[in-house]
Amino acid sequence: MAWVGGVIACLLLSGCHRPPDERALEVVRENVRAFAEGNADLARATTHPQNPLYGQMDAIFAQVRPLDLSYTLEQCHVAGSGPWEVRVGYAQVTRRRSPETRFRDNRVTGEHLLRLDGGKWKILATKVQQIEYLAPPIDS
Repeated sequence: MAWVGGVIACLLLSGCHRPPDERALEVVRENVRAFAEGNADLARATTHPQNPLYGQMDAIFAQVRPLDLSYTLEQCHVAGSGPWEVRVGYAQVTRRRSPETRFRDNRVTGEHLLRLDGGKWKILATKVQQIEYLAPPIDS
């Protein structure tokens, strides 16, 4: 009977009680939070080891961090799911915080493909479907 208590504790403490689709959405939200906070370790934790960008995370953040950008996830929904993968549609807005930053504000819509890694959903691939620029080009 003690094992029942252990199983219940696992479900309550680990988030196992949430449906797999909801856990996949949380991974996408955490990934955006990682970029907003400039946290390469958190981004790596949301990225599948087979994602080609996994090993380049520190270099990516070294380039992005100095730009001081804001990231907002406007939409995030399950576009499809199966036992081994979940497709999450998203719309993300990225804006520069300073007018001196050479970055063009944009809204990207696309789809993340998540697969399980060690029992956790992680982003394996991203397909950008559209980039909408929210500001005119920056003069040289």
